[in-house]
Amino acid sequence: FSIDLTPLTILSHSPDGGVNDVVCAVEVLFSEPAVDFAPNDVVLAGPSGPIAIDSVVNTTNPETFEFRFACQSASGDYNFDIGTGIFDEAGNALDAPYVGGFSIALADLSPMALLIPSNGVSGEQIAVNWTVENNGTSTATGTWTDRIYLSNYPPLPVHSFLCVFL
Repeated sequence: FSIDLTPLTILSHSPDGGVNDVVCAVEVLFSEPAVDFAPNDVVLAGPSGPIAIDSVVNTTNPETFEFRFACQSASGDYNFDIGTGIFDEAGNALDAPYVGGFSIALADLSPMALLIPSNGVSGEQIAVNWTVENNGTSTATGTWTDRIYLSNYPPLPVHSFLCVFL
């Protein structure tokens, strides 16, 4: 027989580096099956401060876990620390605290240069033109739908009218 004295290590995590999507979990790959990995073993912070860990789940194999949290979409850096209170099946603790991170960069499209007539006639069409500017930190890709609401009030009330485009 042999005695396992090899400490548990973390080999990688994902996402790692920059992502252009919302993030709701981080996957962690251990060197061997881990036990006792719990939400209180992880400290996660983002651009707005601390983020609560909701759960830790064993995923595709005994070495892979996800720690899950409320989906994050704010552009910026996210950093986490995993403590040494995690063990392998032989009782060997994680060899050292693990520090990891990722960053989110998303597009943020906003209407600019809105051109509308100063008056109109009820029931008649009007021409409305605008351009879209990306205020985000990532290039906008794919397709999107523009929606313009008409309202007399700055906070959009429930009786605002969604314009129909022909």
